[in-house]
Amino acid sequence: MHLFNSHVVAMTIPADFHRRQSTCRGTTYIEKDPTVGEWVRSLVPTLPGSLKYLSEVFLCVRWLPSYCPTWLLGDAIAGLTVGFVVIPQAMAYALLAKLTPEFGLYTSFVGAALYWIFGTSKDIVIGTTAVGSLLIGSVVTSVQAEVPEGTYTNDQIAKAVSAISGLILLGLGLLRLGWIIEFIPYIPISAFVTAAAITIMATQFPTLMGITGINTRQAPYLVIIDSLKALPNTQMDAAIGLTSLVLLFAIRYFCDWMGTRYPKQKKAWAIASSLRLTFTILLYTFISWLVNRNVTGKTPFRIVGHIERGFRHAGPPSFDQDLALLVLPKIPAIIIILIIEHVAIAKSFGRQYGYTVVPSQEMLAQGASNFFGTFVGGYACTGSFGASAVLSKAGVRTPLAGLYSAVILLLALYALTAVFFYIPMAALAGLIIHAVLNLPTPPKTIVKYWKLGPVEFVIWWAGVLIAIFESLEVSIYVTICLSLALLLVRVAHARGPFLGQTAVHHPLPTLLQTEHDTGASTPTERYLKRSHSSSSIYHHRLSLNSEDLGSASTAAPCPATLPSHHDPMSDTSHHSRRRHAYIALDHSDNSNPVLSISAPYPGLFIYRFPTILCYANQAQHMQRLTQYIKANTRPPPGPKNPADRLWCEAATSPVSSDTKKDNANEKTHHEEEQLPPLRAVILDCSAIDTLDITSIQGLVDARKTLDKHANCEEDGSGGCVQWHFAGVWNPWTRKALVVAGFGVPPGSSKNVQPEKEKGSQDDVEAGAHGVVQQGQPSIHSEGESEDSEGQGNNPVVNRKVRYSNKKYGDLQEKAVCEDMFERTAILGEDGDGKLVPLRGTNRPFFHLGLEDAVDAAVAFTKCLDARRKRGNETKIEKSGS
Repeated sequence: MHLFNSHVVAMTIPADFHRRQSTCRGTTYIEKDPTVGEWVRSLVPTLPGSLKYLSEVFLCVRWLPSYCPTWLLGDAIAGLTVGFVVIPQAMAYALLAKLTPEFGLYTSFVGAALYWIFGTSKDIVIGTTAVGSLLIGSVVTSVQAEVPEGTYTNDQIAKAVSAISGLILLGLGLLRLGWIIEFIPYIPISAFVTAAAITIMATQFPTLMGITGINTRQAPYLVIIDSLKALPNTQMDAAIGLTSLVLLFAIRYFCDWMGTRYPKQKKAWAIASSLRLTFTILLYTFISWLVNRNVTGKTPFRIVGHIERGFRHAGPPSFDQDLALLVLPKIPAIIIILIIEHVAIAKSFGRQYGYTVVPSQEMLAQGASNFFGTFVGGYACTGSFGASAVLSKAGVRTPLAGLYSAVILLLALYALTAVFFYIPMAALAGLIIHAVLNLPTPPKTIVKYWKLGPVEFVIWWAGVLIAIFESLEVSIYVTICLSLALLLVRVAHARGPFLGQTAVHHPLPTLLQTEHDTGASTPTERYLKRSHSSSSIYHHRLSLNSEDLGSASTAAPCPATLPSHHDPMSDTSHHSRRRHAYIALDHSDNSNPVLSISAPYPGLFIYRFPTILCYANQAQHMQRLTQYIKANTRPPPGPKNPADRLWCEAATSPVSSDTKKDNANEKTHHEEEQLPPLRAVILDCSAIDTLDITSIQGLVDARKTLDKHANCEEDGSGGCVQWHFAGVWNPWTRKALVVAGFGVPPGSSKNVQPEKEKGSQDDVEAGAHGVVQQGQPSIHSEGESEDSEGQGNNPVVNRKVRYSNKKYGDLQEKAVCEDMFERTAILGEDGDGKLVPLRGTNRPFFHLGLEDAVDAAVAFTKCLDARRKRGNETKIEKSGS
């Protein structure tokens, strides 16, 4: 059977193709089903696998032995630069966590000292962040409000939160569950970061202006209102805070301008810009020292004050049961934000520099930093975008640069605490506001959200408003739930299209005819010249003749499929390549509405699943599938007794086509008789990986419904509607479909047991594709001898069964077509160049792609139609004689 016409695709068949094709007779490939035992055995750890796992956990053992000495200078410069940048940031962000500045230094020290052991990014810096510190501060505030004053200190609460979140992240990393972060969409995180930046600026504004008495624990909008009301109470701190803010922006814009004007020194100006935080803090610390060095009483503006030298707060975290119960409800939001922020930063640098970031390993690194950091006084930490950008611009080469940053932080803890005494609080507030001003989503991006997804645009605004008027925790939970609900709605109500066939043409550039090209010196230029001279878009034929679609022959002993290694570009003719495309019949895919689209054969229906098929959407898909097919195919004869019909079915009576219909959507009896009978259903499953039991049952129920509609009870074969599946790649999914009775021609299941003639020999053997099994009907193909001498190795030829019951007459015709069908399997080449079946021949109705499925369905249906037509003609001749 030739599934392709020679005029459809102009290509050359190798000279030895028919010789190799002839050797494929009798060649089978029986697809084996996966088993639970094999799956369980694959999970049993092995020694090589365990060693590989350990090397993946402690990733430094892979790259550290091959550390290049020339990288040392770059790591040292980058690490020391980041160390000076991190010091003021860590101290400022610790205030957001309701802790003293030294706790920020502890946190950044541990992150810098441990990340290189586990991390997969050379550019990430783990330390304090504004958003993470704000979350810790909100937990501290919440717990202190629920317990009597003095029950727990702020650092006890912060360390408990960090230890629990660190343990959870360690577990997720060790179990390699990094993929779960993909369940958190981008919109909730964007809304949260925007709202967090607004919240941070609102809570730091009173400190910047020297305003006291503002309750920063309340909702952000109330903090903003109270701060504006208290503006008349501004103190001397405002001079420090506002000027520091102006200075930070001035240095930033000046360095950016200089980098643009002098591109060769752009990197140097970028590093200078990143050090503006350190410079500003040192400048105002010096001014504060000049003002307050001789002051013994109240200072003119608030300063940091005494800072403990070294690791005075080191010790194991408190795992008090009551405290754990108080902080546990806050943990999910903290973990979500910490890991999402960290992985997003690491992946952005990974894409920029061409290395791969492993989320599970980043979870492990972050969990280790959070958990072990509590033993030296640290609190929750994550990747810092600002510090990471400085590290990248400074020329970092490996994750080992973090050790140099840790040395600088260690030096600050032991040698610079006396200097930190004079740091103005307003300067730290200005530094925080300056750092978070670029975090809110810009208006241009918000407009893009509306264009990309209006529903997600609404979710974004809901998250921001809830955070401002309620709290950040409620905001992140609500937006994630809304996003997941939107996903479920989209999956549950995904509308699959019914596809039709149309011919498309594409002009092929004649790359091999280089001698005709002039004025082009390279193959690329010659190709572009030819592509420009001839249109490269697809030209669709607006009408299809039946002869253009080709016909399927049933006489070919082996498939006349074109060899897979053929390159269509080798066709040096100027003719365009013609092929079939399958697009939505209703043009819902925005295709050209003037295109002529039709079914590839009367009674064949192609349905594409737009997304996964699962218990949430299977009912809608099956209902749409059955209703559309029933409305566009010939209905079964009505019951002889009108009283036997269902109450919900309209009474049917033969009427002429010109009889007026009560409902415009209803068809007259004459119109229904003109509809084709249902032959085959082709499902495009390229978007489906796995199927659950509910989905399988839905397919089974749909098959029963359509078999009844096609009046298969009269067929006597146990089913007459073909179900073809295209693009089912998962072996477990194919196994589930086979168990449910799919994958084989209708009527070829074990449930069909024909009655043999008495004394007939039971010589039924398994067919080439396993469709005919022991106890099943089988019959010779046309033109084959029952003795089949010389064909003993061909299980297709060795089938012979006689039937004594007339109701199995159609089975004989089906068996002949099955013989034809199973010998037209798609072939591939093995290592010796021999043609072998590409997929399991025991599941002939599972196809590689949609075009293969359509070709097979059309060929099988034409074969059955031809056999039935000849059978009817034979009956007429016999009755006439």
